[in-house]
Amino acid sequence: MRELLERYWKCETSQDEEQKLREWFAGNGVPEDLKKYRDVFQALDDFKELKAPASISRKAQSYLPAIQLYPSLKIAASVLIAVSIGIGIYTHYQQEEFLKGVFSETYSDPQDAIKETQAVLDKISSSLLKAKDCIEELQEDSVVINEPEELIIEEE
Repeated sequence: MRELLERYWKCETSQDEEQKLREWFAGNGVPEDLKKYRDVFQALDDFKELKAPASISRKAQSYLPAIQLYPSLKIAASVLIAVSIGIGIYTHYQQEEFLKGVFSETYSDPQDAIKETQAVLDKISSSLLKAKDCIEELQEDSVVINEPEELIIEEE
């Protein structure tokens, strides 16, 4: 039994061997130096006989529908993931198609492309000239403060 007890502490015993140890420790032939382990094996038997109070059992049974709902939640989550991936792929494809349209060549004749580029550059140039005129006008009507109370307007 000492050898079986050593194997028990090393977790190398089967359930039948553990049952033999529990029965042996429940008996009267246990040596004095091993009686200190009797409480361990008695507690194991006591734990097997423990039952939850009725109030706890009722509460546990009230959670059963939630537990049975769990497989449905897994299916719903899987469907949601699949739909999300599908939407992502579709959006990516649409974005690629849009960018192809934006960055593809739209002119078959290089002369047409040059004319369109020239027109755009002319618009930019006229906008810059208008901005330059506005800046010059603001500089002509600039305000200079010499002293905190005195305001001098310079005109050229």
